[in-house]
Amino acid sequence: MTRAEIAEHIVARLRQEGGAMRSAFNMPDRVPTCYVDDLLPDILARRVFAAFPETQSMMFKNSIKERKYVSAQMDQHDPILEDWVYAF
Repeated sequence: MTRAEIAEHIVARLRQEGGAMRSAFNMPDRVPTCYVDDLLPDILARRVFAAFPETQSMMFKNSIKERKYVSAQMDQHDPILEDWVYAF
C-alpha cells in the first residue's frame, strides 16, 4: 500500500465515522475525546506494529512535559513507518 493509498483509507474512515466522532466528542459530563476502530486495514496495522523499532534504538525523552521514546531518523527504519507517518 502506498503512502497515498494509506492516506485515502484514513480519510475515508474518518468521513465514514465523522458523525459518531462528533457525538462522542460532544457528550456532556465527559472529557472530550473520540476514537475510530479499524482506522487502518488489519494487515497494515500489524505490519506497522511489527516494524516499530526497539526502544534501545530510540531516544528517551523524560521531562515534566513528556515521557516517551522518539526517533526522527525515519530512513533508519522500515519504510512502512515513514509512509504511515506521512499518510497522517
